[in-house]
Amino acid sequence: MGHPGNPNEVVTVDLTTGHSTVIPGLQIWSKAFPGMTYSDDSHWLVMSFDGGSEVRLLLWHPGLARPLEPSVQVRGRVAFAPFLAVT
Repeated sequence: MGHPGNPNEVVTVDLTTGHSTVIPGLQIWSKAFPGMTYSDDSHWLVMSFDGGSEVRLLLWHPGLARPLEPSVQVRGRVAFAPFLAVT
């Protein structure tokens, strides 16, 4: 019960073309449940991970060698998904 399971890759699929893309440099444990959403313009994938006492955010779009981790810290509980504008 205590171990996190096996690491898995995160893959995006373009619903128009059917093309799938593995997000490079990112693996998550099978028992992890990250929050994921796209920016309003669909160019950025925004991922949030429970870091215990804070939330870890990652940003990614096709062409990046690995997700970016902004220097933003979200502490405490998050009761709703805040609006996030990525430019």
